[in-house]
Amino acid sequence: MTRKQAAYGLLMMALFGLILVGAWGCHSARMAVPGDLKDSGQRMTCKGRGGFDETFDLGSYRVHEVKRGWTKRTAWGFLSWEKSSASQKYEFSLTGSDDAVWNGQAITNLNQKDLKSEAWGGELQIGLSSEQNLVVRFGKQDVKVGWTMILMKNKDNVLKGLLGNGSIVYSIDGTKKLAGSPLPLGDASGYIITRNGRNVCAVEVINEGAVWFAPALSSDERDRLAAAATGLLLYQDLEQ
Repeated sequence: MTRKQAAYGLLMMALFGLILVGAWGCHSARMAVPGDLKDSGQRMTCKGRGGFDETFDLGSYRVHEVKRGWTKRTAWGFLSWEKSSASQKYEFSLTGSDDAVWNGQAITNLNQKDLKSEAWGGELQIGLSSEQNLVVRFGKQDVKVGWTMILMKNKDNVLKGLLGNGSIVYSIDGTKKLAGSPLPLGDASGYIITRNGRNVCAVEVINEGAVWFAPALSSDERDRLAAAATGLLLYQDLEQ
């Protein structure tokens, strides 16, 4: 092959790549959602996300009282860490169609020395092996037992971890994959939540945002997954 032919080949490859990028750019990027959730799950889209007060609708749910800091005290919250240093602290409330209210608080990059061992147990302790982490605690209003979500950055620089209440445990995996594209996103496109190996929820955090719920979930399970999704949708990776 001559140099001229090689240069021509490289030029054509570059042009082809530009065509692909241009074609992809004409469409809004979407998270690659697992087929079972995409085909038969219930999809709820976000409306108004990213506004000044950060209030938005998630399908039939309303996310409100979002504050970048902590103002509430709960039986399951972060009372032991009110003075601890962190990259982010935020809280939120979520109201569903049945008017049940869930409250949540989150903290990022929690130092392991701030961990109070009596507040955690079992598998959920693994999340704090890295100081690049996100911890979210949430629960239904007036209910003493809450849920804890602990995520840490993996080798792909996306969050991965667990959600549990002491008896039920979900796995959460961040992804950079995009629907219809072989190229991954630079940041997380969303998160996939599984229970006992079954996909139960997918959370798209790019653009307006959306959530897919597996069919036949109880209303209580869907509410807790919606609360977990809210914690993820409000998370801001300040290191990007």
